[in-house]
Amino acid sequence: MISLPRIPRCLGTLGWLLVVGLARAGSAQLTVTVTPDRDDAVYAPGDPARFAIAVRREGVPVGAGEVRFEATLDGGRTLAKGTLALGEQGAAWQGTLTEPGVLRLKVGSTGDEPAAEGIGAAAYAPERIQAADTEPEDFVAFWNAQKAALAHVPVDPVLEDRPALATDAYTVQAVSLANVMGARIHGLLAVPRAPGPHPMHLLVPYAGVYPLPLWMLNSAKDGYVVLAIEAHEEKADLPKEYFDALNARGGRLENYFRKGLESRDNFYYRRVYLSTVRAIDYLASRPDWDGRNMVVTGGSQGGGLSLVAAGLDSRVTCITANVPALCDFQGWRLGRMGGWPQPVVDGDPVQAATVRYYDGVHFARHIRCPALIGVGYVDTVCGPSSDFAVFNTLTCEKDLVRGPHVGHSGPTDFDGRAAAWLKAHLR
Repeated sequence: MISLPRIPRCLGTLGWLLVVGLARAGSAQLTVTVTPDRDDAVYAPGDPARFAIAVRREGVPVGAGEVRFEATLDGGRTLAKGTLALGEQGAAWQGTLTEPGVLRLKVGSTGDEPAAEGIGAAAYAPERIQAADTEPEDFVAFWNAQKAALAHVPVDPVLEDRPALATDAYTVQAVSLANVMGARIHGLLAVPRAPGPHPMHLLVPYAGVYPLPLWMLNSAKDGYVVLAIEAHEEKADLPKEYFDALNARGGRLENYFRKGLESRDNFYYRRVYLSTVRAIDYLASRPDWDGRNMVVTGGSQGGGLSLVAAGLDSRVTCITANVPALCDFQGWRLGRMGGWPQPVVDGDPVQAATVRYYDGVHFARHIRCPALIGVGYVDTVCGPSSDFAVFNTLTCEKDLVRGPHVGHSGPTDFDGRAAAWLKAHLR
């Protein structure tokens, strides 16, 4: 059974987001909870969603004072805002949507104490939430041309043993592969010590600038050859301090996700997206591949890259994508938060034109292998509208793991569901 660790509690440039809805946020002294009146947090358009609001100081309910609130369309357009009086039973707020979407309610403390916030959400007809954009007419032609350019570059694998990282179950090597634009892809490769052939597992990276954590190699314990790759042109096992300097203010990789937005040919993610195909090129060339199983998994940015890999490469046989980023970039046009990293600034038309070719929703339309998607209804990084839009776009065999009261950590049962999903779809 494949091991799929949860999205780390530190997501590089993303930071750690509020785990909200039923979860708590704020100082150690003051907490705010925002709870919808349905456990599944799903409503039909026009139904009222009633939220119970509780403020506690060191666990004791605060029965007086007031809180500020803001209701939005999934973190986008403001629908209502103001203050609510607290009573012995806390406070309550009621709202609705008349069309499919996600109603997000953010409640914060007032006064001189350190601020505390909580967030709850109600999903209205989530099965009908659609992507904000249509696929560009030349989308397939553009990416076919990119893959053709990659195919002219020899894979040129360079492997270096990392005996200090090896275990009794698998060996480890640092890997470097040739990519377009004279770039190199770097990663870590774990190969089971047991004889093959083996299924292949490509693990694509969550957002940020960091050395690859060793948990990414865990599936090698389950008999997979696993390749975990960096998003950047950096060796995967350099010291953390080196990556921190790259990501610091003024560093070369600060806000990497906005670099090259002036052109679809120069956007930072062109090379990153093609790195998934090149990694599959390498895995498929290995003599210990079983010739049948090529799975791709990831969360957040990695979830988006899982969609990209399967949309670009028919050799992928199964994917999981937990709270996928890089999707529904044009959500802002509908008044809702677009998918991380929300790259379009102030509706810039050039940037908006560029990201149409990098929207995970469009790659999802071309996926033919089984796909498992995770969504957190109160995710303030990858808004749930973008994840629902992806899921509703998929025409392959698919399933959705829902987290009505969680944020960017993803559904609490995603790991177990993903392991079972991959096992059930092994060829």
